[in-house]
Amino acid sequence: MGSWRWAAWHAPPVLYVAFLLTLLALNLFDAPDITCTVSAASASASKPQTAARAFAERDDDDDDDGDDDDEGWDFLDDSSLFQMSTTPKYSPPETAPSSCAASLDAKFVNDDYCDCDDGSDEPLTAACSHLFPLPMTATGAQDASDLKYFQCASQFQTVLRTFVNDGVCDCCDGSDERANPSLCPNTCAADKQARIAAHQARIQAIQKALVIRETYAEQAGKSLAQIAAESETIAATTSALQRAFHYRQQQLEALAKEYGGRPPREEVRSVELMYHRLHQWRVKAYVHQKLADPMSFEASTVRLPFVALVGRCFDYTVNEKQLKGGSSNVIPREYVMVFCPFQNISQTEPNYAAWARAERLSKTGGDDGNYANKDDSDSIQRPIMLGIWEQWAVGSYNKDASNTLSQVYMYGEKCMNGQERSVHVDIVCGDEERVESMEENQMCAYTLRFATPAACTPKLLRHEELAIAQLEAIAVDNAHDEL
Repeated sequence: MGSWRWAAWHAPPVLYVAFLLTLLALNLFDAPDITCTVSAASASASKPQTAARAFAERDDDDDDDGDDDDEGWDFLDDSSLFQMSTTPKYSPPETAPSSCAASLDAKFVNDDYCDCDDGSDEPLTAACSHLFPLPMTATGAQDASDLKYFQCASQFQTVLRTFVNDGVCDCCDGSDERANPSLCPNTCAADKQARIAAHQARIQAIQKALVIRETYAEQAGKSLAQIAAESETIAATTSALQRAFHYRQQQLEALAKEYGGRPPREEVRSVELMYHRLHQWRVKAYVHQKLADPMSFEASTVRLPFVALVGRCFDYTVNEKQLKGGSSNVIPREYVMVFCPFQNISQTEPNYAAWARAERLSKTGGDDGNYANKDDSDSIQRPIMLGIWEQWAVGSYNKDASNTLSQVYMYGEKCMNGQERSVHVDIVCGDEERVESMEENQMCAYTLRFATPAACTPKLLRHEELAIAQLEAIAVDNAHDEL
């Protein structure tokens, strides 16, 4: 810290003036109790924090510490510098004109992106409409429950406030475009009938699924007994393989001594193959132990019909763009996800050889003859384990019509960063088993959506019937409402 003081007081006058201007720009003279001395206690008790740290995280830490951060600040602490440079020292009156829009380049004004906290940069677009306390309903009443949404004049529609007066008809009666009432035709009657028809189709699908679910529940007892018997057999086989593997290890160690530390390669390969086989049986034993656990099925009548899914697998084809989001590569890759409920989830790439060849050719600008006669049959992408059945997600049960059941699959193969792959599975009601979607939300963490009759309940049926009754009770006027 002595070097800092020397720089402050012994520098040439020009540099000293520049230094004072820097302090003024950071508003350091307004900060309370600013000192240039670093105490040993503060230096050891706090870690420097970067300006990139989220505001919410800093706020949580401040609340938990219970300390007065304004006292004894470390001048060199990143957190202190960041707080001083970002905390406003003066809040202008609400009636004062905004200078935010004036400080922006002209290209950022009315560009349909909200840059200013007061919305002053978007007076001609709806980009900042969420910042203003405008009337939330077509009749002018404000909805205090959620200021993000606009209630259309038609009783059964709400839209985001950012969609109000944006030149696009979102409400079936056009009430979201009050600035131009003639822009939107009234389609509420047709929209209402379409919604009712969708709910009726959903009711038929649920009724069909409930019949299948009842069959699953009737067969659950027999399936559970079979799982228990298989678990005992698999456990015994795994133990036998474990003993055999240890015996072969001892033999290999003896051969290593006999051959001067280098046993025959075929013997080493034999032990390696035995290890891989033992590993497969260990995984199988682990999964069946989980299946035999009463928490998997027997602890809940909702879970019992899911026993029918054990031993079955379902494929789902997805391209790289759908899986990871954003734009696909020049030569898109296509994956086949194999979901085996209560067992594992794996990723295969059957067309990997064709993709690898096309990728090479695209990089060379075409087929120059080097790959024309090359056999790509050996370019086979082995399956990748994404996750092994672990448990139902905590708190996962169908307590109302809007909730889904969820499962967790863990201990997948490691990614390049060392993280193990894992999959979160959301299970929803459907009239047949099918994987509806799969995404990689973050690196090596996937979300899969699976539909099955086992997830359907009478409560879902009542929910759809109630929705139809509510729609039918709404009177729809084909003419435009007064806006």
